[in-house]
Amino acid sequence: MGLSTFRILTHSIGECGVQTGTEVLRIQQLLYLNGFRGLALNGVWDKKTASAVINFQERRNNPTQQFFMCEPSMPNCGTPRSTVAPDDPILFDLALGAGVLIRLAPGGRTYRGRLALQEVHKWCQGRVKFTWHDHAVWGFERYPLWAIVTTDKQHLFDLEEPSHLNCTLYANLMMSVWHQGNAHELPFNASAKEVGKSTAELPKRYHYRQSARYGSFEDIAKFTEGHHNRLFCLEPEFFIGVGHEALLFGDRIYECNPPRVREPIPLRNWLSGLHGSGWISGPSPD
Repeated sequence: MGLSTFRILTHSIGECGVQTGTEVLRIQQLLYLNGFRGLALNGVWDKKTASAVINFQERRNNPTQQFFMCEPSMPNCGTPRSTVAPDDPILFDLALGAGVLIRLAPGGRTYRGRLALQEVHKWCQGRVKFTWHDHAVWGFERYPLWAIVTTDKQHLFDLEEPSHLNCTLYANLMMSVWHQGNAHELPFNASAKEVGKSTAELPKRYHYRQSARYGSFEDIAKFTEGHHNRLFCLEPEFFIGVGHEALLFGDRIYECNPPRVREPIPLRNWLSGLHGSGWISGPSPD
């Protein structure tokens, strides 16, 4: 696990591996979110956990019983076994079925910017809600098309809100999506606490070099003049410090705000609410 990406396992667990600890608990949580509700979520490998892992593999290998959205390179699991390795292909299906993944974009020099921003935001609409829980979002290691959401402490999974984000986590992820299409290398950094407390700290991560106060639509129009195809970060001031972070592209606001990631809204409408003054940063680099 680095600054940007997350691995569910770093050791094999189960019959031929580690049998206690956080990584066993992660697998139990993913199984629980996939419908195996009779497990003891205690981080101890037992007969019920082993049986659930085998049952999950049987379901995965039998497309007539259940369909999984594997990436094309995913091999068949082979004979079901009560061991899960760090690179086991069932980890992707466990995470996808658990609802802890967010689909990103192919990345590269072509598939970033507006194309990536709008596609990823559209995917999140109706799937990703706002949470007050302490979450973290990472690039899912080995899967550049996907991000993965964990709790902030111990990097476990939230059994009630598995893929939900707050405004800072959303802005951090989407600024990386704009920059590189995914969230798997710098400047993306999964840590968001320090950049969610001080004005313009998150934009600095993505090399948005200019910041200014705004108090009206005209202030924002002047700041963005000549850069309508670039991304900007808005941080309205209605709490002490940074109270909210949203993204501006063209004349539309992209954000994760209670209760969910919603359809982009016109800037004028957004300003008429509680966002009438604050800081704007940008533009995004080419």
